Amino acid sequence: MYKQKEPFLIFRNSNDPNFTKYYNRYCRILTNVIKIAKNYNNILTCSDNKNKTTWNIIKHTSYIKPNSQKITSINVDCNASFDCQIIVETFNKYMVSVVQNAHVNNHNANPPSNHGNTITNLLKLFNQPFPTINLNGVSSKEIEDITKSLKIKNSHGYDGITTKLSSPIMHYISSPQTYICNRMLSSGIFPTRLKFPEVKPIF
Repeated sequence: MYKQKEPFLIFRNSNDPNFTKYYNRYCRILTNVIKIAKNYNNILTCSDNKNKTTWNIIKHTSYIKPNSQKITSINVDCNASFDCQIIVETFNKYMVSVVQNAHVNNHNANPPSNHGNTITNLLKLFNQPFPTINLNGVSSKEIEDITKSLKIKNSHGYDGITTKLSSPIMHYISSPQTYICNRMLSSGIFPTRLKFPEVKPIF
């Protein structure tokens, strides 16, 4: 109320038409802000998941339209190239080598000391050994419940299996999946075939 009262007192004691125009516009904006705030408050009050609703409101109110400018050329060896294939291959080459180059640069800038590498030095800081992590096995029901909780979509990985396909038949394939999960937990080995991602660069 104080924020509205202060301009009102100035408006009441002023004959300036410009300030009158400013004050009327100020009141309209303030009214809209209060109306929107009450609306968000009602949404939060009726929400079952207030944290998620709060973040949705924040994202909605602070949304910034993404830059739609497209890349049409790239400098390769000091020469501008407009070929889409060359642009994609240049980005791919950079992404593949960036981690290795960073590791080499860091190694050259900070050569290993006589005390060993960084991880060894950090481990020496602990007087007590790390506690053993025990992972309990999973049941077929847990696998089925997790699958049912996933959204039904047509998107898939390299294997081509979608949740739309797997959900109806999960009751029949949950046993082998449970066996695979429990083998991973007991052996500490993640199957190589499950490490394959499907990367699709967007030009």
